[in-house]
Amino acid sequence: MTSGVYRRYAPAERRRRMVALLRKRRSVTIAELEEQFGVSAMTARRDLAMLETRGLVSRTWGGATMPSPVSSEQPFAERRDQDAETKRRIADIALRMIEPHETVIVDGSTTAWFLIERIVGEQLPCTIITNSLAVMELAADAGPQVQLVAVGGLLRPSSRSFVGPATIRGLGELYADRAFLSVHGIGPDGAMTDPDPLEAEVKQAILGQSKEAVLLVQQPKFGAIAQNRIAALADVSHAVGVDLEDDAVAVLADAGVQLHRDAA
Repeated sequence: MTSGVYRRYAPAERRRRMVALLRKRRSVTIAELEEQFGVSAMTARRDLAMLETRGLVSRTWGGATMPSPVSSEQPFAERRDQDAETKRRIADIALRMIEPHETVIVDGSTTAWFLIERIVGEQLPCTIITNSLAVMELAADAGPQVQLVAVGGLLRPSSRSFVGPATIRGLGELYADRAFLSVHGIGPDGAMTDPDPLEAEVKQAILGQSKEAVLLVQQPKFGAIAQNRIAALADVSHAVGVDLEDDAVAVLADAGVQLHRDAA
């Protein structure tokens, strides 16, 4: 530790300031953190390890950098058409988890859209809560057996979903038996992330408004990192996925998440 002038912070505040420093500089060394915060190299490394488990930094030899963000978001229609058959298989499995007359919340993900397509096709009686304009359009003509609760707000054209304070307030007034959502990335530590802070905020709210949260997941999500943390994998109780590799299955198991998958 250096003998320079520094101010001592509580651990949580120190780590918050470390992240702010990283966002400004893009990379820092252990020696710089020692100098900046007046801590030992061991404490700096321990702080970085904790921040890495939350998906906020990526440790390097002798320091840390900001995580590499995922690429810019594609329009909803393009993403929906990618790996459509895999998403349909996931939707088939997720459908079997829903009991008649249950209330479900779904996010604005394309995989959730395929689940609603299955619900409408099967004429499953249920109530659907969503912030997704695409899901609203799909469910609006489903008939009287499907009740639609549309949560509005600020529309993001690229995702065709509503976000922002009004959306969060609306979700806070509702509750469901199950929530179904997908994420852009899952780090090795199990941190679920999204490139858009408003989308991440909505997904956080959805997780808190149901008895059970179900993650709809594909193999490419594992190892991808976006800049906004949603929650830890441990905050979901179930996951639905197909063709997952052993490492991905292990990440889910380590988080205590029950995996549902077909026999393919």
